[in-house]
Amino acid sequence: MKRAIAAVVLVLVPVLTGAALTVQVGVQQGALVAQDTQFAPGVQLLGGLDAGLAFGIAEAWTVEVAAGILHVRESYPIGGVVYRGFTIRSGSVGVCAYSQAYNVGVAATATAAFAGYNGTPLLFFYPSVSIAPLFRLGLGNRLVIQWEAPLTWDFRADVAYSLSIRFRTQLFVEIGDRAALQSQ
Repeated sequence: MKRAIAAVVLVLVPVLTGAALTVQVGVQQGALVAQDTQFAPGVQLLGGLDAGLAFGIAEAWTVEVAAGILHVRESYPIGGVVYRGFTIRSGSVGVCAYSQAYNVGVAATATAAFAGYNGTPLLFFYPSVSIAPLFRLGLGNRLVIQWEAPLTWDFRADVAYSLSIRFRTQLFVEIGDRAALQSQ
């Protein structure tokens, strides 16, 4: 219940304080490197989709809340070992700071991931953090496209380490802010 209240507050406070409200959808691809303590590291390709809301909290700062799904393919055999593929369902909260003059910035994100190994009923949870350089391009008054390259560290209990680099494209559509909604 506390989490639900926190989520509602996280969504309502920016809206009620006049923050710009933006809907975002994104697609990402990349590679993950994981290593079990007993075996050599394996490389796994990944791809996924996400959607969420972004709130402008200052002139060049936004807070993003998103949900996504990501599919991680099994690795190629290395020394007879294959790292099993899995599907991730995630929720994330992030902050983004950018320069409007140069259209570049940085994003930091914390994620809660619920994953299931392909072909098994095994499920597991892990948190992750990422940092990403980004480039933004305005496509009109309310439309922005953003490219990111997040470096993500997964805190998984099933492997010694799990690190990924992704390339993400997002489309942001501003649906209003308090001043614009009051004038309508």
